[in-house]
Amino acid sequence: MKALLSFWESPKHTIIEARNYIIVVIALFLAGIIYGYANLQDNQRFHEIFQSILKTHQAASYFPFIIKIFIRNSIIAYISMRFGIVLGILPVCSSFFNGLMIGWFSVTFKSMSQSNLFLLLMPHGVFELSAMFIAWGIGLWRAKVLFGPDVENEKKTSLIKMHNVYLRVTLPLLFIAAVIEGRGML
Repeated sequence: MKALLSFWESPKHTIIEARNYIIVVIALFLAGIIYGYANLQDNQRFHEIFQSILKTHQAASYFPFIIKIFIRNSIIAYISMRFGIVLGILPVCSSFFNGLMIGWFSVTFKSMSQSNLFLLLMPHGVFELSAMFIAWGIGLWRAKVLFGPDVENEKKTSLIKMHNVYLRVTLPLLFIAAVIEGRGML
């Protein structure tokens, strides 16, 4: 049990260190939901994006679907964490855009009650969004390195910490989310 707890110790400290940045991306995500809900009804571009997402989620069976979801989300999370150092642009845009999609979805599919929408997204969303909030927040947190006194050393240290969180926290959460989301194929 002690070994298991120590496995999570290092990523836990990094997540705590990045907590304010994680809160920022959560706020951007929520702002995206509100903006999408209030302003994007009948938006043809979002309808096309949604149709594209549906096509990429089509699979012949359960396991390829899970693998496809897991790989796609893992790549997005890694890119957000790794390249957030470029002034945090990718994590900021990704968090807001994902909120926009949920806001747009909830207003576009009015025939689905808000509680049904919540029940549709919640089971896998708890894990997927937790992983993505951490990924986006750490990507944004890494951008602060550019404004510190010892840029090269901080880049290296933050990269090691980022990989630690990615492997020990983000990937397991994304895998659980993919399995739950993939259950829709059954």
